[in-house]
Amino acid sequence: MKLSKWPEALPREGNQQFKKMKSISQWFEIYQINQETYAILEPNHSEEVFSFLVLGKNKGALIDTGMGIGNIFDEVKQLTQLPILVINTHTHFDHTGDNFRFKEIGCFDHEYELNNLAQGHANQFCKDFMSPQDYFDLPKNFDPKKYHIKPSCVTHQFKHLDQVDLGDRSLIIHHTPGHSPGSICIEDTKYHILFTGDTYYAGNIFIDLPGSNQQDFFKSIQYLNTIIENIDFLCPSHNIVYASKEVLISLKTAQEKIENQEVQSKVHSQSITYYFDEFTLRLPSR
Repeated sequence: MKLSKWPEALPREGNQQFKKMKSISQWFEIYQINQETYAILEPNHSEEVFSFLVLGKNKGALIDTGMGIGNIFDEVKQLTQLPILVINTHTHFDHTGDNFRFKEIGCFDHEYELNNLAQGHANQFCKDFMSPQDYFDLPKNFDPKKYHIKPSCVTHQFKHLDQVDLGDRSLIIHHTPGHSPGSICIEDTKYHILFTGDTYYAGNIFIDLPGSNQQDFFKSIQYLNTIIENIDFLCPSHNIVYASKEVLISLKTAQEKIENQEVQSKVHSQSITYYFDEFTLRLPSR
């Protein structure tokens, strides 16, 4: 797959099928998935990261908090007055940037994820993602040279198949390691949405990062295929907000195609990229 180049492809066609809501800051675009679910996109950075606001009767869940460049707390508060629980799909910098603004924060109970949140991400690391070609129209008073992710305090440590009750809406935590050791996908039992984090998105899926594990990734994909009948569609965390659940089947067959050398690939110094119709996979080289 070749995803249309950022930023020329903006706004992406796959996002325009949803109603666009008014945002406070031009850093964000907000799309309404349904009357109780909102996707909050940061289109002005090449990461094109999505966070998701999921509303129940008594409480809201914010699935990830983005890059911490704009103030996602203000965007959430204009959409709901419900108390908010942040649920991190994993703890890479681009999904935890505004955690510190919230009182309740949950992630999977794994040392890797807990340490990331407790320590934050230093400027020495984050600055590599703030080259001038990586962004446009930054919020006022944001200094890209000082970009870092503040530590945050975890109040909820999730286990596999834990349920989060929002009031007339329940979320199931599915442990799906691979991209990171404590990565999760989140199943919305009311609207049958699977929020996939970075386990799947349209684009280059990285399984060659520190903490990534190729065998775990494909085991997670096999697992997600066992719950596919519970799901109507996917909401990934980058680039395009909607994906057909059938992409899980494509991910399942990808491993076999890679092993049988039936797929186009490109070799890098320490990894190999494999090209499929709906995605690419960047795996560590043997």
